[in-house]
Amino acid sequence: AQTHLGQRLRVVGFVGQEPVRRVGDNGSGADGGSGSTQYFIVHDKDKKISVEYRDALPETFKAGSPVQVDG
Repeated sequence: AQTHLGQRLRVVGFVGQEPVRRVGDNGSGADGGSGSTQYFIVHDKDKKISVEYRDALPETFKAGSPVQVDG
């Protein structure tokens, strides 16, 4: 698997059907508070990209919805 650690990237695609995995949730609920890290998959055509996101997910975040991740 290719990694892009330390590089600035913009990923555009759709939120995958795979469940979001949360680590370090600070008890702020299922949306993932600012103290948690979310791991999810972004799909773009035939490609799948694993994303580590360290912030609260937006309210519009759900499987199948369009997403852009900058980092």
